[in-house]
Parts: sequence; structure tokens; C-alpha cells
Amino acid sequence: MAATDGAQKDTTTAANKADDAVATLVSIANLAIGVLTFLITPLIMLAGWLLSPDWTFGDIFGLRPVFHNLWILVSNVVYVIFAFILVFVAFANIFG
Repeated sequence: MAATDGAQKDTTTAANKADDAVATLVSIANLAIGVLTFLITPLIMLAGWLLSPDWTFGDIFGLRPVFHNLWILVSNVVYVIFAFILVFVAFANIFG
């Protein structure tokens, strides 16, 4: 019976060591998540501010008309390029 008590104590000690190791890993993971949260939260808040409609449409600096004219220019250039690509594909299909 004494032999079983010793084996039982060894098993209990091993289980306690395993529990302590798991508790330590959980504490480290908790600390890492806390640090990441502390670092990322201001970045998320900054991204939210930068993506607000006032900022993206230029209302903060009064640039809405400039952005609108720039958008018209860029979209027209893209439309012309797309039209040339379509014409090229059409000729490639006809003569290719």
C-alpha cells in the first residue's frame, strides 16, 4: 500500500506541475493579448477617424470641389483606356 501512495504522490506532483505550466502559458498569452490590445486600439481609432466621411471627402480642408474634379478626370481617363482595350479585343477577335 505504501508503494501505491508513493506512485499516487508522483502522479499528483506531475499533474500539479502540468497545471502550473498551463497556468503560466495562459498568463503569458493573456499578457500578450493585453499588450496587443493596448497597441492596436489607438491605431483602430485613428483609422476610424481617417475613414470618416469628413476626411475622405475633403470637407475638413474644403477640398470637396477639388476631389470632385479630380475624380471626373481620373474616371474619364479610365473610361477611355477601357474603351481602347475593348476595341483592341474586338479587332483581335475579328482578325486574330
